[in-house]
Amino acid sequence: MTTILITIALVALFASVFLLVKKAWLSSICPICLGVSLTWLALTVLMLLGYASNDYFLPTALLMGGTVVGIVYQGEKKFKVMRSFTPKMAVLIIGLILAYLLLTNVNWLTLIEAALILTPLGYLFFLRSPQATAEEENSETVKDLEDKMKECC
Repeated sequence: MTTILITIALVALFASVFLLVKKAWLSSICPICLGVSLTWLALTVLMLLGYASNDYFLPTALLMGGTVVGIVYQGEKKFKVMRSFTPKMAVLIIGLILAYLLLTNVNWLTLIEAALILTPLGYLFFLRSPQATAEEENSETVKDLEDKMKECC
């Protein structure tokens, strides 16, 4: 029980810190997503250093799964192709398999590999602004004009 409470406290701490500094950032990263990801990364490092017992294995796995689901959710919001079932399911399955492989073979090399995989994904899904198609831009412009017309009259 203590392990879970410490894990929840870490997520809350990371998320709160990032919520406080979010206004200084120019990005729109969700503080909770960042808190969850940094918590499982920190727990993994602490386990590798021997400061965290194997009791943290399950909370780390749950947080990794949350990160995978967050990536699927962000992909759905950012990329039109991710709005159908098959790509979302493919990303979910691949992400969960990679999280499982990382945790069952946890060492410094796998942690570095995870960072190398997550860094471009983090940029792609959380920092990069979506590329709107001409049709989407046009529909947004039309919607803005309609909203202005409603306010006017």
